[in-house]
Amino acid sequence: MKTKLLVSDTNLSSCSAFNKELLTELEKYSDKFSECNSELNALKINFSLLRVDLDQKNEELDKLINEKQEEIDDLRLQYDLLAENLANNLCCKAKVDNPGISSYKIENNMIICLEQGGLDISCSR
Repeated sequence: MKTKLLVSDTNLSSCSAFNKELLTELEKYSDKFSECNSELNALKINFSLLRVDLDQKNEELDKLINEKQEEIDDLRLQYDLLAENLANNLCCKAKVDNPGISSYKIENNMIICLEQGGLDISCSR
């Protein structure tokens, strides 16, 4: 009986030591887990803030793109009107020498008066 008790005490001591070691390791990993969890929460907050900032910047960029597109469209319209007026002036003057001129085209940034095809000229007297 004494021998069994001694063996049981030894086993109990071994189990207690093992449990202590296990608890120590568990506490270490629990602390590490808490640390990682805190880092994760901080990263989530940073990501949310970054996302809000990114969304705001995208809205600003979209607004700027729209404004620039409107400017481009306006400049294109102004260019077309200028080209049309200049073509009318040039080609109507050229029509004096060549009555067959009725239109124009723009090629290589130059106005070319045409007898056929192209854009019609308007010569008002």
